[in-house]
Amino acid sequence: MKWSLLLLAALALFGGGCRSSNHSTSPHTAGRRATDAGYSTAGASRIRSDVGFASKRKFLEHYEKHGAEFGSISREEYLRQAQVLRDRPAGGDVLEATRDDGVITRFNRKTGAFLAFNPDLTIRTYFKPNDGERYFRHQSKR
Repeated sequence: MKWSLLLLAALALFGGGCRSSNHSTSPHTAGRRATDAGYSTAGASRIRSDVGFASKRKFLEHYEKHGAEFGSISREEYLRQAQVLRDRPAGGDVLEATRDDGVITRFNRKTGAFLAFNPDLTIRTYFKPNDGERYFRHQSKR
């Protein structure tokens, strides 16, 4: 647990929250083991902590706009929560739809969080829409 917190802090200091420009995710890396594909194995889900938003600027903009919707959380926790929702299996409280443009959307009924990410796992947005599941259903038809 302490190790993963230190990792998150290091990511925040050295470009965490953005997609690494020298790391590409492809179908070849998607199936690799946690230890060699940038996964964190803390908890029940594998978290791709090396893939976040497309850029640090986009990450910071999204955090500034939506971070308070999740309570008093740090930038690192905001990013971690988005990554957890992205990387956990869909089902139960987590709804998932893939739009015609390939963007994957998820909605957590329990927390009210909405997430959209690209097939390469780059996060596009993470927030709590005012109209909750209705927003998710509308977005899935775009």
